[in-house]
Amino acid sequence: MRPLIKTETVDGGQGGAQQVTTRIVPYSPTDLVKIQEKYSRGPRETETEYVWRVSLTGGDCILLSEDEARGYWGLGVFITTNDNREPWSLTQRVAYWAGGLDPMERGDPFSIKMPTAGHILESVQKTACLQLMHDRLLVPQQPSPMQHVADPDRLHPLIRGLPDALKLYAVQLQDRLRALRPQRRGGPPEMTWGEVAQELINYERRMGFTGLGETKSKADLRRVERNGGIKAMPSRNPRPTLGYCHSPTIAHYALAQELARVTPEKGVRMYQYIDDILIGGPDTSVVGQTQMKIITHLESLELQIPTEKVQLPSSEGRYT
Repeated sequence: MRPLIKTETVDGGQGGAQQVTTRIVPYSPTDLVKIQEKYSRGPRETETEYVWRVSLTGGDCILLSEDEARGYWGLGVFITTNDNREPWSLTQRVAYWAGGLDPMERGDPFSIKMPTAGHILESVQKTACLQLMHDRLLVPQQPSPMQHVADPDRLHPLIRGLPDALKLYAVQLQDRLRALRPQRRGGPPEMTWGEVAQELINYERRMGFTGLGETKSKADLRRVERNGGIKAMPSRNPRPTLGYCHSPTIAHYALAQELARVTPEKGVRMYQYIDDILIGGPDTSVVGQTQMKIITHLESLELQIPTEKVQLPSSEGRYT
C-alpha cells in the first residue's frame, strides 16, 4: 500500500523557471487502520525480528507523517521521530525506534542463516536493517535500507551465515568495501547494500551454483611436522550438500587466495593441491608455527577446524 503522491508543475512563462510542488495525500482512516493491523509488533517478536518483518513485507514503501505514525503499533513500540523534514518510511521509523535499545536485548543475531542461494537478497536486506538500527539515522530519499551505503563492519553476521561456497568471496568483498571508504574527494563510489546483494548473486551464478543448501563449515586438518601437511577433508555425508559444478576447481582457487595471505616462517614452504596443504621446513618448530598461522587465518573466516583431525608431529609425511 503506497501513499498517493501528487506533483504539480507550474510553467514560469517567458523563460522563467518551472515551479514543482509535491504533495503526499494522507492515508484515509480506514487505510491507516489496515496498516496498523498488518505492521504492529507481534507479542512474540523480538525488536529485530519486527524490523525485519516490516522491511521484508513492504514497509519500505509506506511513508508516514508524524501524525500518521502516532497510535498503537504494538506493546512498547513508538515510531514517532520528532523529525518533520519529510514523511519517513515505516521501516525507517521502526528501525529508528529499535535502534535506541540495547542490541543484545532487541535480539541482534550472531549470524544470519541463509538456507539456499535464493535467500541471498533476504539475508542482505536483514543485514542492512541491522546497520539501519545501529546507525539510527534518518536519511532523506532513502526509505529502504538497501539504498544505504554498506558498512563493511556490519557484514560479519551475514558472512557467518553464508554457505562455505560463498563465504570466502564475501570476505573478499568485505575487504573491497573497506578499500572503497572515501579518503579524499573524487575517490571511487561506495557500494550500497543493494549492490552488495547483486555482487553475491552474480558470483553465485558465475560459479555455477545450482542449489546451495545449508552446509557445515568444517575443514578437517591433519598435521605432519618436518614434512608438515594440512589436509582439508570433505564431508563424509553421502548426499552432496552443495549443488555446484567443478567444486575441486573452485575449492582450489578459493583456498589458494587465502593461503597467499599467510606469511610462512623462514625456510618453510607450503604446497597446495585442491584441499591438501603440505608444509615442509628445516625443523618442527618453524613448521608448527607456520601451520598455526594457517589454522588461525582459516578460523578467522569462520571455518571450524576439529582438533582431533590434526596429526601429531612426525619426521615423515603421511597421507590419509
